[in-house]
Formats: sequence, C-alpha cells, structure tokens
Amino acid sequence: MNHKIEKLKVILVDDMEDEHVIFKKALSAMDYIHLEFQSFKTAGEFEHYLDSASGIAAHIVFLDMHLPDKSGFECLKGIRSNPAYKQLVVAMYSVDKDERTISKCLGQGANIYITKPREFGLLKQRLKEVLRSCMQYHSMGMKFETFVRCF
Repeated sequence: MNHKIEKLKVILVDDMEDEHVIFKKALSAMDYIHLEFQSFKTAGEFEHYLDSASGIAAHIVFLDMHLPDKSGFECLKGIRSNPAYKQLVVAMYSVDKDERTISKCLGQGANIYITKPREFGLLKQRLKEVLRSCMQYHSMGMKFETFVRCF
C-alpha cells in the first residue's frame, strides 16, 4: 500500500540552540523534498506537542540523548509505549558513540542512531540519507519495527 506524502514532517528535540540553527540550515539545503520543520528544546515540550497534535504529529523525530528534563532514552521509551506513535520514525541524535548506548537505543525501538557530525557537509549528507529512507518507508507503508540504521 502506497501513501503519498505532500510534506515530510521533521522534528528536532535538542536543548542546544546552535544545533537548531545548524540543523535547520542543513534541511533548507534539501530542495528535492518538501519539508515541514519544528524544533523543541526539552522532552516535555515535545511530549506536550505530541499529546496535543491532531493528525500526524511528525514523520520523523531527531531526538538528542541529553536533554535537561529527561533523557532522550526515557523519551524514546515513552514514544514506543504509545501505540498512537507506532509509525513515528525515531532517530536518536547524539554525540555518544558508545556501542552499548547505540544498541540500547536500537533495542528499545529507535529506528536510526546518528552520531552528531562535526562537519556541516557530513550533517547534510547524513540527513539526506535518513530523510530519503524515511520517505521511502512512509510512501511504501512499511513496518517501522524493521527499519533500523546507524550513521
């Protein structure tokens, strides 16, 4: 079953303001796909948005591991415990490169794990790959439980 997506809804949850600016700049360079971007600085703000959203809150969320009010891992567990967010692609987005942390996130339902790149060009490339994959999975109506990648 194919689902046409007019705009890919992308969310970033990260407490660092500069990450929001860089991320948005990288997304704006992707003119091959229509994007709707939103960002939040805490897990609580993001969870409140999810609870109050009508329709599809997002297609993909990039979730930082280190947030001031709750860890990204705790937020991930909350997302995956709610059947309403079954089709939400979760990309953990962190400086952590520890294999145990990555395995733990993927084991608890993250679809993607991305280590934050230091170079802007590499960030653009990773986001391009992730968003293409996300768009394909949403368009093809595939099960997200089997959609797992590391960057």
